Amino acid sequence: LDRVHNDTIRQRFGVALISDKLREARLRWYDHVLRANDDIVRKIGLNLEVPEKRPGDDLSNVG
Repeated sequence: LDRVHNDTIRQRFGVALISDKLREARLRWYDHVLRANDDIVRKIGLNLEVPEKRPGDDLSNVG
């Protein structure tokens, strides 16, 4: 039997890579969050500022 590579099949039938589809879905969700009202939990979580140093990250007393 002859084998046909997946890339050839995808190209012939116009099927996108799964990674491209996932990236597109992620960007679509992000755009949806940006269009939401400012008081929605998703938007509040997106705008949270996180300090650079977390509690427990001090490793100077280890050892």
